[in-house]
Amino acid sequence: MKFTLPVCDSCRTPLTWKQALVAQRFIKEYTSCPTCQEKQFVKARKDFLILTLFIALFPLLLNVFTDLAIFHSIILYAVIIILLVILSPFTYTLNTEDTRTGVNQNLFENKQTKK
Repeated sequence: MKFTLPVCDSCRTPLTWKQALVAQRFIKEYTSCPTCQEKQFVKARKDFLILTLFIALFPLLLNVFTDLAIFHSIILYAVIIILLVILSPFTYTLNTEDTRTGVNQNLFENKQTKK
């Protein structure tokens, strides 16, 4: 597990932390490379998904096995949310092809050609 920022699959230009944070927006299913403007699809790295899940569940497990006050739990969750946002650009790669399963990639294009 190596902490590396995403790299454009077309021009091999690494994204900065801020560009990588913006690239993982969930409004569109793709982002564009800031250098070559090629369409890039976000692909999650599985090793980091497991780490993210563990970090998110850690306060719950800690609360079950210890007598943690609610105030301390809230502080712990706030720190974890900030940590997850800071680390989130390192948790995915960029591909020029959409590798998601069950996604009809031509749905939008088919609707436009019928008009």
